[in-house]
Amino acid sequence: MFETICGTIQADTSLWARVVKLDILRRVLDGTLYDNLPYQFHEERNLAGEYIPLRLRRPSVRYGLCRVVVVDSVALLFSAGHFPAIDAEDPALVRCLQDVIAESRLNEAMIDAAIRGSVGSVAVLFRVLQGRVFFSVLESLYLTPVWSATAPDTLAQVTERYKVSGADLAAQRYENIDAQAMYWFQRVWDTEAETWYLPWAVNDPLGGLVKDQQRSVTHGLGFVPVVWIKNLPSGEDVDGACTFRAAIDTNIETGLNAAAAIGAAAGGPIGADVAEGLQVGEAVVNPVVASQSAHASALDTATTAASTLATAAEPVLATLPAADAAKAKAGLGLLQTILADLKSIFGL
Repeated sequence: MFETICGTIQADTSLWARVVKLDILRRVLDGTLYDNLPYQFHEERNLAGEYIPLRLRRPSVRYGLCRVVVVDSVALLFSAGHFPAIDAEDPALVRCLQDVIAESRLNEAMIDAAIRGSVGSVAVLFRVLQGRVFFSVLESLYLTPVWSATAPDTLAQVTERYKVSGADLAAQRYENIDAQAMYWFQRVWDTEAETWYLPWAVNDPLGGLVKDQQRSVTHGLGFVPVVWIKNLPSGEDVDGACTFRAAIDTNIETGLNAAAAIGAAAGGPIGADVAEGLQVGEAVVNPVVASQSAHASALDTATTAASTLATAAEPVLATLPAADAAKAKAGLGLLQTILADLKSIFGL
């Protein structure tokens, strides 16, 4: 079923094959895998009266098993009680690194990276701006790493390339942009600089790389300020294995079976009983609501009468023995309390 749903997602052939694969896994993780399907689950027939197969319908019940697996496993890595402690011989260095971690919110960045990277890989960008340290999580599907020929575990370059709408570029204050067109966006990190390129139209055969002098930065760090993280062993090339791939089919079948069971119940005897019960409930509630104003009026009248009786009885009570007068006052007070409680109970 998973492969069938993947077949309904239109792949962009101008991008690398791994982009399509990671995009599908990301849809599973964030719960948007079914958004490309054209029909809701309750739509059993189209306008022509033809039966709509389940593979084209979105489940009415979506169980996020895959995300639950990922979030629970990440909690064992970077939650408050599991975040790695700083250990160094110099106490000042320990305090300094703890301050950097707190200021840069590295804990939050690593949780985000572990969740996003569960599809296979993720990248973390390191920057120092005006004396402050920042860590940014970059989804890896639009990134292409190049490793050093002499040190295969060291990055030599990372290229980011994807398509973006002209409207989004215009919102970022790019000039000479057609808001209705699609553009290529590209930037490259290497050991000396972060190089941006001016966006060029996707349908422009003469378009190509032109350095954006305004946005490009020379950092001079001597290393690529990006950490590439592969998820699990036994992956492919630059990507590790997906954390939840084995659970996807179970996730889909669980959602479809639950939706089918609920649909059958709603359309069968149970659904009929529920509908009948709702009708009976409405038949009981409607007369109560209709007569509510009459009940309020009656209680107001009784409350006024009780108050008048208490006032009129005061001269008489004064002539009675103290014990009898106390009992009579208590009885009148109890009557007024009961009437007030009735109004409160019925919301009148």
